[in-house]
Formats: sequence, structure tokens, C-alpha cells
Amino acid sequence: MRVVVCLALVFTSVLADLSLLLDNSRDEWEPLFRVYGGGKWDSRDDFIKPFKSMDDDHDDKDRAQFRSFEMDKWENDGIKKVKMELYDDGRKVHELEFDGAISNMTNWFSPQKLKSSSWTDLSNHFTGDEFSVDGDIDDDHHWTIRNRKSRNCDEEGWLTIIDRPKKGRNRCLCNYEDVDEFPTVLYARGPTKTKWSSGNYGKADMVQISISRIPYPSPQPLPQPQPLPQPQPQPQQPVMMPAPTQQPHIIFSGEW
Repeated sequence: MRVVVCLALVFTSVLADLSLLLDNSRDEWEPLFRVYGGGKWDSRDDFIKPFKSMDDDHDDKDRAQFRSFEMDKWENDGIKKVKMELYDDGRKVHELEFDGAISNMTNWFSPQKLKSSSWTDLSNHFTGDEFSVDGDIDDDHHWTIRNRKSRNCDEEGWLTIIDRPKKGRNRCLCNYEDVDEFPTVLYARGPTKTKWSSGNYGKADMVQISISRIPYPSPQPLPQPQPLPQPQPQPQQPVMMPAPTQQPHIIFSGEW
């Protein structure tokens, strides 16, 4: 009877470990924030604004936008991963995934936290000059991933969201910044960064931020090289000396 109980406990433990392994192999993504092109929201300010004030200064048109109340519990919500998806004409065109552990509402969006990117030249070995939610606040460019800034309208980058300029702020506009609706989401259309002035960019109609509470698998330790077996000394066999041969005794009779 005791053997049966022990086997049942072992089997239950194995099932629990297997269940945990399977749960960690798939993600359950929960959308927290969506911003639509031309939706009148500010992609940065309304992202970090507390939920209670969201209805204070937005009209009915803004109901298409989405901001979960979970946003305001970010640092205490067990977030492990964050995903950013860009949609153009209803089709996903690019995706970024970040490590969301020990993060706040803005610092997860950084090259240090980047885990994967659909842009093949964008990784956590980022060498550009801007990768942040704040972006270029002076020009009301947010969620900016930029390779280099230029005053000659030849900037290169992967993503930027142009929000409505603040009152009293004058901007010198390049052609690609001269938009008639806010926010406008510019993204590099191909698999790599683009020069905005080349026109090789798209305008996403929706950006979605989602989170997962399932952690990344723990890194496994690298196998350590095993020392080569040392040859064992063989016991020496005693050397057998040949027995001395006896010489025959010659007896002389005294006569020749």
C-alpha cells in the first residue's frame, strides 16, 4: 500500500512539472494599449496618463482608442514580456518583443530590453542615437527608434509616431513630417531601417501594446568539459631470472 501511495505522489509531481513546462512554452498576451492613426490621442501622454482622467478631455470619437486600467498597476502586475505590434490596412507589418521583467511603463521600450524584432538590422546591439517612448519631445516625435538625427531631413530610422504639436511650439518640418492627422505612425516598410526622405516608409493605422506574465525560460548552464581519463598504472610483473645452468663435473682420472 505504501508503495502505491509513493508512486502516486511521484506521478503527481511529474505531472505538475510537465504542466508548468507546457505553460511556460506558450504565451497568453493581454492587450493593454492601442493607438490608432488619426485618432487624436497623444501616443505618449495618453499612454502614461492615469486611467481615471482618460474621459475628462476626449470626445466620443476617442472611444475607438483603448487603454486598460491594468496600465496603472504596471510595476506590481508581474509583467514578464511586452510586445509591440504595428498594423497597416488591418495586416500586421512589424513586431517587437521586449523583456518586461523589473520594468516600468516606459523603460521596457529600450534596446537593452529588446528580445526580438521583425526588422533584421534591429537588435539589442543597437548603435543608433534614440530608442525611447519620449523620443524627440521638442518635435513631438514619440516612440522613436532612430539611427541618427540630422538637421538636413535625411534622418534614418525604423519607427516614429508624430503627435499633435503642443500650442506655441514651432517646428521646421521635413516633407515626411508634414502630416494632416495625429497621431501619424511612420515605420520602415522593409526589413531594415529607412531614410525617411526616400519615401520608403508606411503609415500604420494601429499600434498595439500587449503583455505576458509568463517568464522567459531560465538559461541553462553550459556543459563543462569533462577531464580526460588518466591511464591507470599497470602493476609490474616480477621479472623471472633464468635459473643458473649447472655445468657438468668433469672428473680427471689422472691418466692421459
